[in-house]
Formats: sequence, C-alpha cells, structure tokens
Amino acid sequence: MRGASLLTRREAGLATIAAGAFCLPAAAAGPLTAADVVERLRQHRGDRWKEGGLDGFVAGDPQVVVRGIAMTAMPDIPTLRKALAQGCNMIISVESPLYARPYVASGGSAASGPNQTVERLQADPAYAGKLAFIEQNRLAIYRLSDNLGTPGTDPLIEGIAQAMRWGAYRSPAGTGRFDIPRGSLAALSRSLKRRLGTNGGMRVIGQGDHSVSRVLVAPGRIDPVAVVKLLPEVDVLVAGDLREWELVEYFHDSWETSQPKALIAVGRIMSEQPGMLAAASWLRSIAGVPVQPISVEDPYWRLPA
Repeated sequence: MRGASLLTRREAGLATIAAGAFCLPAAAAGPLTAADVVERLRQHRGDRWKEGGLDGFVAGDPQVVVRGIAMTAMPDIPTLRKALAQGCNMIISVESPLYARPYVASGGSAASGPNQTVERLQADPAYAGKLAFIEQNRLAIYRLSDNLGTPGTDPLIEGIAQAMRWGAYRSPAGTGRFDIPRGSLAALSRSLKRRLGTNGGMRVIGQGDHSVSRVLVAPGRIDPVAVVKLLPEVDVLVAGDLREWELVEYFHDSWETSQPKALIAVGRIMSEQPGMLAAASWLRSIAGVPVQPISVEDPYWRLPA
C-alpha cells in the first residue's frame, strides 16, 4: 500500500516530535471506547486543548469499543472500507466525512451543531447512504484538526518535509520555509507528484524552467495573509487548499512584475495525507489497540492528452 511505504520513510522523525506532544498514560484495564481515546488526548494536552473548534466526533458512536484505529486525511467510503478490512472501527481524520462544517455529532461545542448545508443534505442519497454505511458498520469518526499539532509545530508540514526528505533544509524553524537544492520548477513539480502520490489534482503556475530553491509549504487550509507576508522571501509556494480569486490571481499577476513567484497546488487532501499517515506512529505507541495509516487516493483524475 502506498501509505505504508510513506510511513516507513517518515516514522522516525515524526514519532520523536509527536511522541513528545502526546505521551499519554498507559491504557487502563478493560474495553477502550472511542471516547476514552479522545479523553486521554484531552487530559494530556491540558490547557493547550482547544475547545469549540472543528474537533469532535462527526459521525458514529463515541461509545463503541475500539478494535483498531485508522489515521487518514479524508474518510471517504473507499477509505472506510480499507479501515474495516484492517480491523479498524475508529477513524481519526483531519477532515469531516459529511461534506460540510461545522458539524459535530458530540464532543464539540454547542456552536458546532448542524448548519443549513447539513440540514439540506440529510435527504440527499449520498449523505444518507454514507451515514447508513457508518452506522451499519458501527464506526466512530473523530475529526482531529485544531488539536493535531503542538505550539510551534505543524505535523502536516512535517509530513511533507519527511515525504520529500527536506528535513535538513528547514529555514527558519516553524515557518514552513525550506531552502532546497536549486533546480527547475518542472523538476520540483515532478518530485512532488511522485512522492506525494498526486494524480489529477496538481496544478502549477509558472514557467517550467524557472529556477527555484526557497520553498514555502502551506498544506491544508491556507491563510492568505500569513502566506503573502512570507512570499517576498521565497521562490515557490507548495500549497493545499486555494481560492482562485485570492492567491491564484496573485501568482498569475506576479509574472507581470519584476518578482515572479511560482505556485504548485497539490490539493488539500494530498497535502494533508503525509502528516496524517505519519501520525499513526505516535498514536500506535499510546493507544493500546492497533493503529493503521490509511492512504486516500488523489480525488481528481486527469484527461489523457
């Protein structure tokens, strides 16, 4: 499985970082429920735990006895089937399974209840069918986003750094900036495509022979203000989720100025996947049940030329 090979390359580096942040007590005797797993995370983080955000049980039964835990970026139905095949009935993902936010079935704040999008989806066959699949298979799905990292550390950035073997090129720490050996934009794009497993989701702005070395990595949700602040010091942005009327337009226009900037958009899910796969290593050491990294395929496909 592609995710297994990615995890092998990254486990050593990320386990050290994450284990320091999530060294929980040994599992108590007796059955471990999904809610127990989350409570142990909550107790360990103490006052660093963020309440009222995106995190919470987004589907299924928090009281289900956990046989195994799957770590993944996106809990789509094929990924849930993979989890079940590997004996996992608790899924921890950085994204929600039910197409809209905020939506927290339990474990979140009162402000995180169903919104109008969710209410309108409830009669939709895709929504109803997925919810039925989750309930029939007795799954518990927990979204771990706000509390995934630690102060000064972004595990999604660390995941990409490990997948790309950029650990020695970080500069400065905590910003997502890497000074890699200089090469062409086309060569960097090909390397990202190969190591992250992207297919049709990768998009590039810039000339293929443009020389790049200073890379800014911004996986998942993008903060345009924070990114623009750092752009003067980099050659290329490797991004997750972008809106075309914001940064995409900026990068296009930069080529009409004296300081062109390149953009490689790998997609939200594929930018988050390396960090979530590697997170299985630290969770495995504390959960007391099997923990499996589950790969998600690039959700897009490319038309043949």
